[in-house]
Amino acid sequence: MIKYFKLLPKTNINFIGARKVFFILSGIIMLACLGSVIFKGMNYGLDFTGGTMVQAQFKADMDIQTLRKIMSDGNINADIQTFVGKNAFSIKVKGSQEEVNGVSTQIETALNAAGAPFEVESKDFVGPTVGNYLAKKAVMAFVLAMAAMIIYIGFRFQNIIWGGMAVVALFHDVLLAVGVFSIMRLEVDLIIVAALLTIAGFSVNDTIVVFDRVRENIRLNPKAAFKDILNVSVNET
Repeated sequence: MIKYFKLLPKTNINFIGARKVFFILSGIIMLACLGSVIFKGMNYGLDFTGGTMVQAQFKADMDIQTLRKIMSDGNINADIQTFVGKNAFSIKVKGSQEEVNGVSTQIETALNAAGAPFEVESKDFVGPTVGNYLAKKAVMAFVLAMAAMIIYIGFRFQNIIWGGMAVVALFHDVLLAVGVFSIMRLEVDLIIVAALLTIAGFSVNDTIVVFDRVRENIRLNPKAAFKDILNVSVNET
């Protein structure tokens, strides 16, 4: 017989009994996140704002880790890319087109202070990877995807309310992550956008798993109170 290890014992937590407390707590957190996004906004990275790009060719061996430390010591928050086999690097710093000369001077000063012999091959302003048009299209696509999700889940579970609640859970999870980035002024770039989409995917998946248990338990116990079925389903999940 194969023995197995159970990470958690069978639970009987009264989730539904504590729902009001957690609805209030969750509501407060969501309002704080939404308020921060509306009034403080987001700290968009280079992908959304554009900035200065300095391409530097080094005369001595230079690696990307050392270059990142040099930029950090100079209080420069830079996105660095390397050109393989050329000992050259592209150093990008968020900012407006008017700041190109000042930012490039700051980069050169940091490199000189580190004693790294180099030659600036080019310096220019690079536009944002994600423009306003693309950002609006992405938001529209996300809204349409949520609408389609409501219809599909409603059809699968034979009740449109299930689809609506799945989207509410998705919005809750994504807004929480977005709110944390807004409150803490963390930089948002395309990698973070990919992470938010991953959160959305897992949120929907987890919700569907719970919904499936609820539907199965309704079939097995048609006379049981709905709150008891919900508690059992969440505990089983």
